[in-house]
Amino acid sequence: MKCPNCHSEIEASWKFCQKCGCPLQQGEKITEEKIQEKKTSKKSRFWIVAAVSILLCAALGAGFGWWYARRDRGSIEALEAVLDAEEETENAGQEEEKSGQEKDAGESSGDSQNSGDSLSGGDSRGTDSTESQEETGNEDYILPDSSTRLLTEADLAGLSKEELRLARNEIYARHGRRFDDAGLQSYFDGKSWYSGTIDPEDFSESLLTETEKSNLELIQQYEQR
Repeated sequence: MKCPNCHSEIEASWKFCQKCGCPLQQGEKITEEKIQEKKTSKKSRFWIVAAVSILLCAALGAGFGWWYARRDRGSIEALEAVLDAEEETENAGQEEEKSGQEKDAGESSGDSQNSGDSLSGGDSRGTDSTESQEETGNEDYILPDSSTRLLTEADLAGLSKEELRLARNEIYARHGRRFDDAGLQSYFDGKSWYSGTIDPEDFSESLLTETEKSNLELIQQYEQR
Protein backbone atom coordinates (compact mmCIF):
# COMPACT_ATOMS: atom_id res chain seq x y z
CA MET A 1 0.00 0.00 0.00
CA LYS A 2 1.31 3.46 -0.81
CA CYS A 3 0.79 6.97 0.45
CA PRO A 4 -1.51 8.87 -1.83
CA ASN A 5 0.67 11.94 -1.39
CA CYS A 6 4.31 10.83 -1.56
CA HIS A 7 3.68 7.28 -2.80
CA SER A 8 5.87 5.84 -0.09
CA GLU A 9 5.15 2.37 1.24
CA ILE A 10 2.85 2.53 4.25
CA GLU A 11 1.04 0.07 6.45
CA ALA A 12 -2.69 -0.25 6.74
CA SER A 13 -2.71 0.58 10.44
CA TRP A 14 -0.99 3.92 9.98
CA LYS A 15 -3.14 6.96 10.32
CA PHE A 16 -0.45 9.27 9.01
CA CYS A 17 2.36 8.79 6.53
CA GLN A 18 5.58 8.69 8.51
CA LYS A 19 7.46 10.22 5.66
CA CYS A 20 5.26 13.15 4.61
CA GLY A 21 2.70 13.25 7.43
CA CYS A 22 -0.29 12.92 5.11
CA PRO A 23 -3.42 11.60 6.92
CA LEU A 24 -3.95 8.20 5.43
CA GLN A 25 -7.62 7.43 6.16
CA GLN A 26 -8.82 10.80 4.86
CA GLY A 27 -6.54 10.50 1.89
CA GLU A 28 -7.68 6.97 1.22
CA LYS A 29 -11.31 8.10 1.50
CA ILE A 30 -10.70 10.99 -0.82
CA THR A 31 -8.95 8.69 -3.20
CA GLU A 32 -11.84 6.24 -3.21
CA GLU A 33 -14.28 9.07 -3.78
CA LYS A 34 -12.18 10.35 -6.65
CA ILE A 35 -11.96 6.89 -8.09
CA GLN A 36 -15.71 6.50 -7.77
CA GLU A 37 -16.24 9.91 -9.35
CA LYS A 38 -13.95 8.94 -12.18
CA LYS A 39 -15.84 5.71 -12.71
CA THR A 40 -19.15 7.56 -12.65
CA SER A 41 -17.78 10.22 -14.98
CA LYS A 42 -16.52 7.57 -17.38
CA LYS A 43 -19.89 5.83 -17.35
CA SER A 44 -21.66 9.13 -17.90
CA ARG A 45 -19.35 10.02 -20.76
CA PHE A 46 -19.89 6.57 -22.25
CA TRP A 47 -23.66 6.90 -22.20
CA ILE A 48 -23.48 10.46 -23.48
CA VAL A 49 -21.24 9.39 -26.34
CA ALA A 50 -23.50 6.41 -27.00
CA ALA A 51 -26.61 8.62 -27.02
CA VAL A 52 -24.95 11.19 -29.27
CA SER A 53 -23.79 8.42 -31.62
CA ILE A 54 -27.27 6.95 -31.75
CA LEU A 55 -28.81 10.36 -32.43
CA LEU A 56 -26.18 11.08 -35.09
CA CYS A 57 -26.78 7.74 -36.78
CA ALA A 58 -30.53 8.32 -36.66
CA ALA A 59 -30.07 11.79 -38.15
CA LEU A 60 -27.79 10.44 -40.85
CA GLY A 61 -30.21 7.62 -41.59
CA ALA A 62 -33.13 10.04 -41.77
CA GLY A 63 -31.15 12.38 -44.01
CA PHE A 64 -30.08 9.56 -46.30
CA GLY A 65 -33.65 8.27 -46.44
CA TRP A 66 -34.94 11.75 -47.31
CA TRP A 67 -32.26 12.16 -50.01
CA TYR A 68 -32.91 8.69 -51.43
CA ALA A 69 -36.66 9.30 -51.47
CA ARG A 70 -36.17 12.63 -53.26
CA ARG A 71 -33.77 11.03 -55.71
CA ASP A 72 -36.21 8.24 -56.46
CA ARG A 73 -39.02 10.74 -56.79
CA GLY A 74 -36.90 12.84 -59.12
CA SER A 75 -36.01 9.75 -61.17
CA ILE A 76 -39.65 8.74 -61.37
CA GLU A 77 -40.69 12.26 -62.38
CA ALA A 78 -37.93 12.34 -65.02
CA LEU A 79 -39.01 8.94 -66.33
CA GLU A 80 -42.63 10.05 -66.42
CA ALA A 81 -41.59 13.21 -68.29
CA VAL A 82 -39.68 11.12 -70.85
CA LEU A 83 -42.63 8.76 -71.29
CA ASP A 84 -45.02 11.69 -71.65
CA ALA A 85 -42.72 13.27 -74.25
CA GLU A 86 -42.51 10.00 -76.17
CA GLU A 87 -46.28 9.62 -76.04
CA GLU A 88 -46.77 13.18 -77.27
CA THR A 89 -44.25 12.59 -80.06
CA GLU A 90 -45.99 9.36 -81.03
CA ASN A 91 -49.39 11.06 -81.00
CA ALA A 92 -48.01 13.93 -83.06
CA GLY A 93 -46.53 11.44 -85.52
CA GLN A 94 -49.85 9.61 -85.77
CA GLU A 95 -51.69 12.89 -86.28
CA GLU A 96 -49.17 13.93 -88.93
CA GLU A 97 -49.42 10.54 -90.63
CA LYS A 98 -53.19 10.71 -90.51
CA SER A 99 -53.12 14.22 -91.90
CA GLY A 100 -50.71 13.10 -94.61
CA GLN A 101 -52.97 10.18 -95.49
CA GLU A 102 -55.98 12.47 -95.66
CA LYS A 103 -53.99 14.87 -97.80
CA ASP A 104 -52.82 12.05 -100.06
CA ALA A 105 -56.39 10.79 -100.27
CA GLY A 106 -57.53 14.27 -101.23
CA GLU A 107 -54.78 14.58 -103.81
CA SER A 108 -55.58 11.11 -105.15
CA SER A 109 -59.20 12.11 -105.41
CA GLY A 110 -58.16 15.29 -107.19
CA ASP A 111 -55.80 13.35 -109.44
CA SER A 112 -58.52 10.86 -110.19
CA GLN A 113 -60.87 13.69 -111.07
CA ASN A 114 -58.18 15.39 -113.14
CA SER A 115 -57.36 12.08 -114.73
CA GLY A 116 -61.01 11.61 -115.47
CA ASP A 117 -61.10 15.08 -116.97
CA SER A 118 -57.93 14.33 -118.90
CA LEU A 119 -59.32 11.03 -120.10
CA SER A 120 -62.55 12.73 -120.93
CA GLY A 121 -60.58 15.32 -122.87
CA GLY A 122 -58.48 12.58 -124.37
CA ASP A 123 -61.63 10.71 -125.32
CA SER A 124 -62.89 13.88 -126.92
CA ARG A 125 -59.68 14.28 -128.89
CA GLY A 126 -59.70 10.58 -129.62
CA THR A 127 -63.29 10.88 -130.81
CA ASP A 128 -62.30 13.74 -133.07
CA SER A 129 -59.41 11.67 -134.38
CA THR A 130 -61.70 8.69 -134.87
CA GLU A 131 -64.20 10.81 -136.72
CA SER A 132 -61.35 12.19 -138.83
CA GLN A 133 -60.14 8.66 -139.46
CA GLU A 134 -63.59 7.55 -140.51
CA GLU A 135 -63.87 10.52 -142.83
CA THR A 136 -60.44 10.08 -144.41
CA GLY A 137 -60.19 6.28 -144.28
CA ASN A 138 -57.95 4.09 -142.14
CA GLU A 139 -55.56 3.55 -145.02
CA ASP A 140 -54.06 7.01 -144.37
CA TYR A 141 -52.81 5.80 -140.94
CA ILE A 142 -50.26 3.19 -140.03
CA LEU A 143 -51.92 2.65 -136.62
CA PRO A 144 -55.42 4.17 -136.96
CA ASP A 145 -56.42 3.80 -133.29
CA SER A 146 -53.11 4.64 -131.57
CA SER A 147 -54.83 7.66 -129.98
CA THR A 148 -57.92 5.87 -128.74
CA ARG A 149 -56.76 2.56 -127.22
CA LEU A 150 -53.66 1.06 -125.65
CA LEU A 151 -51.58 -0.80 -128.21
CA THR A 152 -49.96 -4.18 -127.66
CA GLU A 153 -46.84 -5.71 -129.15
CA ALA A 154 -49.11 -7.72 -131.40
CA ASP A 155 -50.20 -4.44 -133.03
CA LEU A 156 -46.57 -3.59 -133.76
CA ALA A 157 -45.47 -6.99 -135.01
CA GLY A 158 -44.68 -7.00 -138.70
CA LEU A 159 -43.97 -3.26 -138.93
CA SER A 160 -40.58 -2.15 -140.26
CA LYS A 161 -38.29 0.29 -138.42
CA GLU A 162 -39.45 3.08 -140.74
CA GLU A 163 -43.11 2.22 -140.25
CA LEU A 164 -42.60 2.21 -136.47
CA ARG A 165 -40.95 5.64 -136.73
CA LEU A 166 -43.86 6.98 -138.81
CA ALA A 167 -46.42 5.40 -136.46
CA ARG A 168 -44.75 7.05 -133.46
CA ASN A 169 -44.72 10.51 -135.08
CA GLU A 170 -48.24 9.92 -136.35
CA ILE A 171 -49.43 10.45 -132.76
CA TYR A 172 -47.78 13.89 -132.66
CA ALA A 173 -49.04 14.76 -136.17
CA ARG A 174 -52.64 14.20 -135.07
CA HIS A 175 -52.24 17.20 -132.77
CA GLY A 176 -50.90 19.49 -135.52
CA ARG A 177 -47.20 19.23 -134.70
CA ARG A 178 -44.77 20.17 -137.43
CA PHE A 179 -41.40 18.40 -137.89
CA ASP A 180 -37.83 19.54 -138.40
CA ASP A 181 -37.14 16.42 -140.42
CA ALA A 182 -38.02 17.23 -144.03
CA GLY A 183 -38.91 13.62 -144.82
CA LEU A 184 -41.39 13.42 -141.96
CA GLN A 185 -42.88 16.79 -142.80
CA SER A 186 -43.32 15.82 -146.45
CA TYR A 187 -44.88 12.49 -145.48
CA PHE A 188 -47.51 14.03 -143.21
CA ASP A 189 -48.17 16.94 -145.58
CA GLY A 190 -49.42 14.29 -147.98
CA LYS A 191 -52.11 13.15 -145.53
CA SER A 192 -55.54 14.67 -145.90
CA TRP A 193 -56.17 14.62 -142.16
CA TYR A 194 -52.91 16.42 -141.28
CA SER A 195 -52.85 20.14 -140.48
CA GLY A 196 -49.42 21.22 -139.21
CA THR A 197 -49.91 24.38 -137.12
CA ILE A 198 -47.53 23.98 -134.14
CA ASP A 199 -43.76 24.38 -134.50
CA PRO A 200 -41.67 21.68 -132.79
CA GLU A 201 -40.26 24.07 -130.18
CA ASP A 202 -43.77 25.25 -129.26
CA PHE A 203 -45.33 21.82 -128.99
CA SER A 204 -46.27 20.67 -125.47
CA GLU A 205 -46.49 17.05 -124.35
CA SER A 206 -49.50 18.07 -122.25
CA LEU A 207 -51.55 17.92 -125.44
CA LEU A 208 -51.13 14.16 -125.46
CA THR A 209 -53.51 11.84 -123.64
CA GLU A 210 -52.27 9.17 -121.23
CA THR A 211 -53.18 6.55 -123.82
CA GLU A 212 -51.03 8.29 -126.43
CA LYS A 213 -48.09 8.65 -124.02
CA SER A 214 -48.22 4.94 -123.18
CA ASN A 215 -48.36 4.03 -126.87
CA LEU A 216 -45.40 6.30 -127.63
CA GLU A 217 -43.35 4.58 -124.94
CA LEU A 218 -44.31 1.12 -126.24
CA ILE A 219 -43.39 2.00 -129.85
CA GLN A 220 -40.05 3.50 -128.77
CA GLN A 221 -39.19 0.36 -126.79
CA TYR A 222 -40.16 -1.82 -129.76
CA GLU A 223 -38.03 0.32 -132.10
CA GLN A 224 -34.93 -0.23 -129.97
CA ARG A 225 -35.03 -4.02 -130.28
